[in-house]
Amino acid sequence: MASYSPASGILTLEHRLPEETFSVLALVDVNLVLESLGSDQTRVGEWVNVIGYITDPAPLADGTGSNRGGPKVHAQAVLLWSAGPVDVGRYETSLKALDQASSASCRAPS
Repeated sequence: MASYSPASGILTLEHRLPEETFSVLALVDVNLVLESLGSDQTRVGEWVNVIGYITDPAPLADGTGSNRGGPKVHAQAVLLWSAGPVDVGRYETSLKALDQASSASCRAPS
C-alpha cells in the first residue's frame, strides 16, 4: 500500500520490481468496503488482497496529489483483506517466471 486518501476513499497500491524504472499504480476505490476496512489495511507498506472490478478512470480521482508517472489502473473493491506476511523475494521470482512464460508463449510459432 503506497497511500490512502480518506477524503476520496482511494487506496494507491504499488510495487516496483528492483530492475524496473517505473511501476504500475492501482488506484482502488474502497468506498463500498469502508465499514470493514481496518487501519492495518490502510497503513503504508502493508500488502493487501483485493477482489473487485476494473473501472473507467474518469469517475475516480486518486485524491493523493500524486504526479507519479507510469501506467495506472482504476478499480472498485468489493472485498479487501490484509495479505499478512509476504515473502517479497518469492513474490518477485514468481512474477518474473510468469512474465517469462507469457513472453515465451507469445513468441511460439503457430
